[in-house]
Amino acid sequence: MKTYNRTHIFIKTFTVLTLFILILTISCSSHKRRGTISPEEDFHRAMEKFDRGKYLDAMEALTIITLNYSGSSIIDSAQYYLGESHYRMKEYIIAASEFQRLVNQYPSSPLVDEAKYKVGMSYLKLSPGYGLDQEFTYKCVDEFQEFTEYFPQSDLVPEVMESIYKARSKIAKKIFKSGELYFKMRDYESALIYLKSVLDYYYDTDYAPASLLLMGESYFKMKQPVEGERAMLKLVEKYPDSPEAEKASTFLNPAQVDSEFPQ
Repeated sequence: MKTYNRTHIFIKTFTVLTLFILILTISCSSHKRRGTISPEEDFHRAMEKFDRGKYLDAMEALTIITLNYSGSSIIDSAQYYLGESHYRMKEYIIAASEFQRLVNQYPSSPLVDEAKYKVGMSYLKLSPGYGLDQEFTYKCVDEFQEFTEYFPQSDLVPEVMESIYKARSKIAKKIFKSGELYFKMRDYESALIYLKSVLDYYYDTDYAPASLLLMGESYFKMKQPVEGERAMLKLVEKYPDSPEAEKASTFLNPAQVDSEFPQ
């Protein structure tokens, strides 16, 4: 019986040791194999997944690269395409964070302007309709304005300026619609607060002439014709080709308009 027990114990011990050695061998072999693969090869494999549209697989591979090869020459590219993978998966909040990480950690990278642009684009994608909270729209404007300051010579500047205008127009529309609502409710003083805000901060959008027109009408409704005429004259002067300017002229004495703006 004792011999059986000793044999049984020996077999179990031998089995455990064998398994341990096998696991250790596999682990060392795997580590050795990993050491033979360059960062560039890993990045190439990750990009193959990206190019095939396998963004989840690409994200996993690119994340490993950013963790394991922080000093490599391809680290900024890996970080950029990690953000781009999230962007194409429409995970815009995460994408913005990953692109911003490239901007912060690798400011000398040739990809930094593209990454900064994509931060703004991520927020633009998150921007909802004008009737909803515009937090992301404001962030979009801030990011793009920083872009024009940091990269004034970038080829992306025309696209950035167009996106800034689009975002600012949405904010202006939200503010104008609030003023318009108060006007319809006959709360003209509250309407003026919103309409003046459009003129103060978003004078370059299509909602500026509409705000001036409604401002003038508000003053007339409030029995303040002098202020009303002043708003209408300003509208005719600043936006003479707008449809609102034509309507504004109907509130004014033709002789007054001619004297203020002679042909």
